[in-house]
Amino acid sequence: MIPTATFRGVVHDPSGKPVEGASVMFWPNVGWSCGYSQISLDREFAGITDASGVVVVANLPPGSEDFVLQHADWHLPLVERWGRREPYGTVELVAGETAELSLAVIASR
Repeated sequence: MIPTATFRGVVHDPSGKPVEGASVMFWPNVGWSCGYSQISLDREFAGITDASGVVVVANLPPGSEDFVLQHADWHLPLVERWGRREPYGTVELVAGETAELSLAVIASR
């Protein structure tokens, strides 16, 4: 059995109010080689925030993982990525541990 990690995020708007119903998604099941990708469709690595803005995604492989947040009104701040500014986050996952992040979102419009 391969040891896994857990992600726990708390999503809040600029005023500190929790954001409910935001989907947080990871892609450790996507592999890249020579410019091509391969996707394992056996499971999804995602979760949705509850009324307290908390999302938990378990059974993630250890290492540095990128993630996105989808919500009708909010997105993650833009970061430079491959020459473009995109709304991504990155977290370092350690086997047997829970990585905890506070995620401040910005308005989509």
